[in-house]
Amino acid sequence: MDESLNSPCAELRQLVTEYLEEVMTGEELAWFESHVHECGSCEVHVHEVKAFVGVLARCGPEPVSPETRQRLHAAFREWRAEVDQ
Repeated sequence: MDESLNSPCAELRQLVTEYLEEVMTGEELAWFESHVHECGSCEVHVHEVKAFVGVLARCGPEPVSPETRQRLHAAFREWRAEVDQ
């Protein structure tokens, strides 16, 4: 996998989510699949991300305690007040 920021591999890493969510079409999809087919490192990367997403999907959400929920709501209200100023 080419680690430079402008490499095809770096571009592929930016597009993995879109690929797995099946929102790519046309030339972009053809390029992505062609690159994965030709680049073993990117093929492994896509497989690993797909497996990780599958594991997360099976975990389900963790329950949030009432105290944590209150802290999150308070933090959001504070943030929102700052944004609205």
